[in-house]
Amino acid sequence: MGAIKRAFEEQINTGSIGGDEDYGHEDWNDELEAQFWREQPPYPFATDEDMAEINKRIQPKYSDMDVDTVLGILNDPFLTSMLREEFDKIYNLKNGYFE
Repeated sequence: MGAIKRAFEEQINTGSIGGDEDYGHEDWNDELEAQFWREQPPYPFATDEDMAEINKRIQPKYSDMDVDTVLGILNDPFLTSMLREEFDKIYNLKNGYFE
């Protein structure tokens, strides 16, 4: 569990959550904000059934060889580079690595 989520749950459990004075805004910085967003789940309200359906939909439909064949046919270095970048993003999303 992430540090920010732990702190939030502690505030809820102790009843210390309330007005702005309880959040410690003076301690909030860019690093904490980046950590907060890294710890967010991709589908926070998805049920187990929803996640099973999502995972089923994002299974790879083509092999790496299929992708390489198509990129080779294009014979356009810029487009090939752009497509590889998009494929990497899809791979990362599919495997739980989020930007």
